Amino acid sequence: MMRVQGRRRSGMGARAELVAAGIVEVAVAAAAIGMVVLGGCQRSEDREGDRRAEVEAEAQARALTSVIAVDRARARLRHDEIGHGRFAGRASFVLVDAENRHHSDVIATLGGELVDRAGASTAAFLPTSLRIPAGGVRTFALVSQDRREHLQATEARIEVIGASVPRYLPTVMVTEGSVHRDGDRVVAQGRVQNTAASPVRALVFAGFYDEAGTPMTRPFREVYIPGGDSQVVMFVGPDGSRKGYIFIGDVVY
Repeated sequence: MMRVQGRRRSGMGARAELVAAGIVEVAVAAAAIGMVVLGGCQRSEDREGDRRAEVEAEAQARALTSVIAVDRARARLRHDEIGHGRFAGRASFVLVDAENRHHSDVIATLGGELVDRAGASTAAFLPTSLRIPAGGVRTFALVSQDRREHLQATEARIEVIGASVPRYLPTVMVTEGSVHRDGDRVVAQGRVQNTAASPVRALVFAGFYDEAGTPMTRPFREVYIPGGDSQVVMFVGPDGSRKGYIFIGDVVY
């Protein structure tokens, strides 16, 4: 009888061990499932965070484009020569001013298309970007994407297709700017100052206007300026010009 009781105790112990093992297996499985669920939740939260950041960036970009005012009423369509040297050619382009009404500098990108009298598109513009200081104005030259003349074009549809606040201060700037009359035209002059320690190549532009404030020409030249140095530049406006200014375009270090 003792042996029988002993065997019974042994059977109950085995069952207890099996139950305990089963509990451990269930606990391990539950922990693994929990880790998978938590990992999935984390990835889902990351995706949602990325999406929220994208939505906020898009909203900020839309808000910035609304502070760029394009003077479409005084845009000038031209079919003329563009470029210099081996890049010279003839193309249709539009000169148009854009004003930055934001409290900080904005890099604005304009685009759009040329249209004929019937309103049909004849050519798209190459998107063009310029840094516009807070409260300032810059003259854009929107050139047909194929860099060809489209003589059937009679007007342009111009859009602000991008805007962002630069994360850096300008290192090349125009100082001592002046404009004076020279017969039936004006001459714009200024000193281009490189405040960086390294040398730069900068595109320097001038914008000239007629009596009504319509853009006439936007000549440019590339200048090389050593670090901490400056260079005087001068642009002569076309006959009939009454106003002009000088500004900086792309800068390569």
